[in-house]
Amino acid sequence: MKENLIQKMKALSNECRVDLMLILAKAEEPMCVGKLAAAIGLAEARISRALQILSYAGLIVAKREGARVFYNLNADDCVAMSLSKCLVGAVEFPPK
Repeated sequence: MKENLIQKMKALSNECRVDLMLILAKAEEPMCVGKLAAAIGLAEARISRALQILSYAGLIVAKREGARVFYNLNADDCVAMSLSKCLVGAVEFPPK
């Protein structure tokens, strides 16, 4: 359990991944890499790598629909949901 929490916290040790968590926490529906990249202003390849790390940590889940993959917070993980609520309350996105 302790190692799992450490892995989740390490996944949030990068600004891009924190921004992705904020966007997904505020999103009303799952989002694809293209929309996430546009929202943050980074290359899709960088977003994809960041999403892979968040997914491996169990913070987000991916669902394939045809050729696209849509990402959302992992609603079944209480740590992921708690962290996302803390982030939304503590960090403003997009920054002013």
